[in-house]
Amino acid sequence: GRPRDIRCCRPKDDSRATSIELKIVDEPNRSYSTVESKSASLLILNEWFTPAWKVRVNGRNQPVLRVNQRQTGVLLVAGKNRVEFVYRPTLFRMLVVLNRITIVLILSFLIFRLYRDHLSRIASSKLF
Repeated sequence: GRPRDIRCCRPKDDSRATSIELKIVDEPNRSYSTVESKSASLLILNEWFTPAWKVRVNGRNQPVLRVNQRQTGVLLVAGKNRVEFVYRPTLFRMLVVLNRITIVLILSFLIFRLYRDHLSRIASSKLF
């Protein structure tokens, strides 16, 4: 996906002014963000919360939080953070593995059958 930059900050008259800078790249089942903040913050991914979402912050696995009853989020420390959300549904991965095993078994059966037919043709040609 194409990177998007988002900058926001609180009004200057607020004594707790916090500057946040985001760079977001969205891909299917994956979202990368670089977040720079002067204080600890909560990053919310506008996706339905499911346990299939995994998040890494600065290369370390972090717990995925349910935010606003339905969204996915993660807590970030102050400073620059590289955040990667990845959607990895367990059932889908198991079905992909099962699919691969099925393909291998079918190919093995076909190869065995072709080999057996070939051997039977050789044996029948030697009888005549």
